[in-house]
Amino acid sequence: MAKTVCYCLMPRSPFHFGERGVGMEEASVVLHADTLFSALCLTLLELNEDLSQLLDRFPRQRFDQGRPGVMASGIPPFRLASAFPFWASAEGEHVFFFPKPFLPLPRPSAAADLRQAKALKRIQFVSQPLFEAWLAGEKLDFDAGHLIQGGKIWLTPAERQRIDADTLWVEETRPHVTVDRRSGASQVFAVGQVRFAPRAGLFFLVAYRDEGWQPRLEKALRALGDSGIGGERSTGRGQFRLEIVEPFALKTPSQANAFTTLSLYWPPEQEVQTGILEGAAYGLSMRRGWIASPQGMNLRRRGVRMLSEGSVFPRLPQGALVDVRPLDPEEVPNVPHDVWRYGLAFPWPCRRNGEGNHG
Repeated sequence: MAKTVCYCLMPRSPFHFGERGVGMEEASVVLHADTLFSALCLTLLELNEDLSQLLDRFPRQRFDQGRPGVMASGIPPFRLASAFPFWASAEGEHVFFFPKPFLPLPRPSAAADLRQAKALKRIQFVSQPLFEAWLAGEKLDFDAGHLIQGGKIWLTPAERQRIDADTLWVEETRPHVTVDRRSGASQVFAVGQVRFAPRAGLFFLVAYRDEGWQPRLEKALRALGDSGIGGERSTGRGQFRLEIVEPFALKTPSQANAFTTLSLYWPPEQEVQTGILEGAAYGLSMRRGWIASPQGMNLRRRGVRMLSEGSVFPRLPQGALVDVRPLDPEEVPNVPHDVWRYGLAFPWPCRRNGEGNHG
């Protein structure tokens, strides 16, 4: 059985995690697992780890001219969840927020009005006790008075009394100026960032099958805390202090009949053929970006659609690393190494009644 460890990123500066948009104005509060995995791989390489040996232990799906090639098998030494918000009291008590699962919404009480029903649909995150009850199929009594963060976070009544802030983070933009080297002309542009309140930050889970990787990942995480994670690191963004919560427990429903995922999930062709998407309930996320290694800098990775966190599947999702080398034949020779995007699910059992649907 895999050992699960919780890591808390206590921000020392704002974060910039790229989100879809025209330029750099958009930023996400979630640090997706694929971004986290890429940052860890580059840091491990800088720490003189054998990165090729690590990647060879993961299932990998290559592509040839856009078509699926041979699927390489592997047993991953660990799995990463995406990083979601949390809050900690002055005494160090943590309240963790998980993505709203793609399960039937809890029915409002008979006295609830239409406004409460609409508020329920706008929720993005729920606290751990609510998340565990939702996955178990338990009845949940909704009260819009237990929402914070502009209606994005749902808390239990006890948590609402304990948390002394209505806003845990602020999404904002900051102006930047670029100067043309030849003409000297300046141009102003905006960069989005997420700034957390004191005692708030991001957390993520790691399930270790090979516990020998725990000290190595934690060393890389501490290095990332100094250098920064995400975009705009050269301007000081993305720095954090690492806290480790161990042991960490997330309840498993006693009568589970499905699985949700706490990371983005890319189902390889063989999983699709076995019917992993039949009866599933999921959202889609288009993942793009630039190659960050020194050998492939300034080349755009191939875009890939992934299934979002909170998606629900009738059977155990696995996932794989997906080949995202540039498709342009003239660009491929300029990348002297493989380019992988992390697409492994972080599955957790849940209970679901009724048929699934596409989100």
